[in-house]
Amino acid sequence: MAKIYGDYKESVKNGESVEEQFMKALKKKFDKCILTTSTKWENKNKHIDVTFQLGKCNATFDVKSQKKVNRSDSDTSIEYTWVELQNNFGAKGWAYGDEKYIAFEWNDTFIIVDRLKLLDLTNKNKLPDIIYENKDMTAYCQYQRRKWGNQDICVLTPIEDIIGISHMILEK
Repeated sequence: MAKIYGDYKESVKNGESVEEQFMKALKKKFDKCILTTSTKWENKNKHIDVTFQLGKCNATFDVKSQKKVNRSDSDTSIEYTWVELQNNFGAKGWAYGDEKYIAFEWNDTFIIVDRLKLLDLTNKNKLPDIIYENKDMTAYCQYQRRKWGNQDICVLTPIEDIIGISHMILEK
């Protein structure tokens, strides 16, 4: 069974705070938009945090807070983030969800990227058949926490490459 980390509640709280910041940023840019937060089921099963509507435009977002490369790092990374291909239980990760866009928190902005473009970028560049279980990681390495009983596979992805395929950079 996947390990439950001691900071899980703090991580969830931080994620919710970043989702609220994202919604405020959307309202600031598109003041007439209608925003809806997802249900717990939508969040868990479809990886949708926020639904956006403005006229005939509809979009769904999965919002990702800025990440550390290693859990033990003191600060979040401005160079890399993780893309989840497989979750802790071995099912498809959020990169295979039903959301249209991923919104990555990055400094004072959100980098909004089409999920399918991100998935394509990640799958084309990931290092094949190499699953790291330690901290000697490099761009596009696949990482798994198997030694803790997890079946997750995440790919360390350069923020610069995500910016290169971004749909929009949204100021906070």
